[in-house]
Order: sequence, then C-alpha cells, then structure tokens
Amino acid sequence: MAKKAALLLLAALFVLTAAACGSGASASVTTQEGLEVPEGAADFLTAIYTTDQGGRYTSWLEATEDADDPDSAAAAMANYYGSLSFSDLVTEELLSQLITNRIPYKYDQLYADTPATVESVAFEAPEDGEEGCDFVVTLTVGGETETRTGAIRWEEDTALISSFWEG
Repeated sequence: MAKKAALLLLAALFVLTAAACGSGASASVTTQEGLEVPEGAADFLTAIYTTDQGGRYTSWLEATEDADDPDSAAAAMANYYGSLSFSDLVTEELLSQLITNRIPYKYDQLYADTPATVESVAFEAPEDGEEGCDFVVTLTVGGETETRTGAIRWEEDTALISSFWEG
C-alpha cells in the first residue's frame, strides 16, 4: 500500500510539473521601488494563503469523507496537490518541499471554518542584502485582518521561485 501511495504522489508531482495553470491573483500588489520581482510571485503567495482556492480542500474533504481504503485517501491527496495553481511558478525542488511540509494544506485546514482571503501582497528588498525579496501578505480571516511575513527567492534565468519561508 505504501508503494501505491508513493506512486500516486509521484504521479501528482508529474501532473503538477507538466500542467501549467495560473491562479490569477486579484490581491493588490505593491513592490518597493527598484525591486524586480517575478510576475508570478504575487500569484504564488495568493495561492498559498487563500484557503480552499479553487475548491481544492473541499474536494479533498468530500473524497476522503467515506474513504476507508488507504488507496482512496492517497488518491484524494494526490488530487489535492494536483489542483495547486502555482506549480508552474516554482522549481520542482520547492514544489516537493511545499508538498512535504503540507503547505498550503496546513492553511486550508487551519482556516477550514473561517476562510482566509489575500487582500494585499507587498514586496520589499531584504535588509540582509540577500537576493530575492521579503513579503508581507495581508489576509482577511472572518472579517479580521492578519498578516504573514517571509521571504522568497527565485532563479534568475527562469524566474521560478526556488525558496519560500515564513518569518
């Protein structure tokens, strides 16, 4: 059974890397003057922090609600990760890390009862002089405002986001 689950996860990773589907960020985006940020950076952050984007979590819940079979649960998780809208914006290595660390699944689960929506994304040059940029994402969660901060880095030649961490 573990082999089947691993194969399903690998199949989902293949689908993610083969399919390109943008998320179309609708949040307001600001970038510090003089800072060049890849076009998809705001879409990536919006997809991470917008809970149940495209119904990904709802579909997973429905698929696992009556699933007694571990293969069905593994297939549902593979479908969940196959529905992520940012797979064409990140490197394969980062995608693997995001899946391993269950991001954005942890946000979908955390805000399952009170959905989170990205209102704005701001990019700033890192104070430490590193490559990439720092970010501040403003969320609306149940009528309240929350922020998430962190940093992203990208490959210069492809503009694919290669690292993501929260502050």
